[in-house]
Amino acid sequence: MGVVLVTLSVLFLGDSITVAQTVGISTGYVERIAERRPDWEVVNAAQGGATADSWATDVRFFSPTRRWDAVVLLLGTTDAIRQTPVEDYAADMRTIASHFEGARNVFMLRPPPIGPATFVNAQSRLDTYWPWLAAESPLAADFSDFDFTTFGSLQVHPLQAGHDVMADRVEAMLLAIPEPRAHVLFCAGLLAFATRRVRAGPRSDRDRESPSPTRSSGAGPSFCRMMSRRPPDTRRRA
Repeated sequence: MGVVLVTLSVLFLGDSITVAQTVGISTGYVERIAERRPDWEVVNAAQGGATADSWATDVRFFSPTRRWDAVVLLLGTTDAIRQTPVEDYAADMRTIASHFEGARNVFMLRPPPIGPATFVNAQSRLDTYWPWLAAESPLAADFSDFDFTTFGSLQVHPLQAGHDVMADRVEAMLLAIPEPRAHVLFCAGLLAFATRRVRAGPRSDRDRESPSPTRSSGAGPSFCRMMSRRPPDTRRRA
């Protein structure tokens, strides 16, 4: 029986940026954080091409009472490309955030800019999302200042240098969480030390109906029993 002390539990929901398209999921910003913080439970449930609207539906596959220390949302790029009005985007983001009633913090990150070469009107739409995100989630990491030299394909996906900066900012954001709960994971044998991912999001429409998160932590609830060392704090939106 293995024992793993998890000092912070984090769930990431996002689109192809969080999947780390272009650089590969093994070197994306989420994996970078997981490698730096082996005592954190880091779950990447991002789906390529996802929108706030699609996650407002798919979020039902996650337990609303799971006591995440943080749920991190990075959505808006695909929404902007599809010209989703800010009112609809905001409503969808609030639907996602409100689902996680057991989470201590919900962070809504500000996406990087979108290059004009491929998506002419997308940036002007994203410009309407940034002020809302800043007001709704003021403590969340901000990537709106990124330069296009950090981008790869379609002037949307950050290159490795961009993912490294994203990892720095998100890690700092998570480290600022006051008094995160420590959890003890009791796991059978070497399962406690399984560290690699399985896949990086859906591969078909069928997959989208039952998303299978990828995990970078030492263990997960499917084969571990989690116990909190202190009661959860009152939930707040960061």
